[in-house]
Amino acid sequence: MSTPLLIATFIIFCVVMIIRKTKSQKINEPKADPFEIMQIGARGVQLLESLSIISTTRKLDTLSGRIAYILEFYPSFVALSMFPNQYMKEAQKTRSEYEKRYPNRPINNKALYLLLTPDMDNMGEYMASCIVLSYSEFIKDEMAHIEKLKRNSAINKRIENIIKLGDDFKSLFETHNIPDTGQLEAIDKMKELFNKKAAV
Repeated sequence: MSTPLLIATFIIFCVVMIIRKTKSQKINEPKADPFEIMQIGARGVQLLESLSIISTTRKLDTLSGRIAYILEFYPSFVALSMFPNQYMKEAQKTRSEYEKRYPNRPINNKALYLLLTPDMDNMGEYMASCIVLSYSEFIKDEMAHIEKLKRNSAINKRIENIIKLGDDFKSLFETHNIPDTGQLEAIDKMKELFNKKAAV
């Protein structure tokens, strides 16, 4: 047998073995509850919607409500990801459905990662960063209003609101049991800028 023919035969053999191994893995994977797997579709779209909202909202109530909502069902995604072939199939369907429903609202990479590879620690980090971002965007909105004000009393009222809301944003970490990896300090630093202004 010629060398090229031997190489071709070896390659074909390797491909066949890989296909058999993949099929074997799918056959050997335990079956998840079909009803639970079906929930990935509907809940998956809601997850992506909520992840988008918490990354863009400036409203404390909206942020807190969506975080609570995600934490109600996301642990079930983590559990179902233990059935990787079944989970990934449904998760990819969810991704396609979301993209059809919201063609002008692309999924950010972090949100997609949280859908495809569910993990509570990663979700906590994402939520923590969203809380800081939301407070920062809230401050920008308030500053835009402050620039238009002329009376010191009105300006001070806005500044006091920024400081108070900073504490409210910080409270979300305890309310939703979100680990702090430096985000509370970041909020304090933003608050400190306005504490100084309020003291003037």
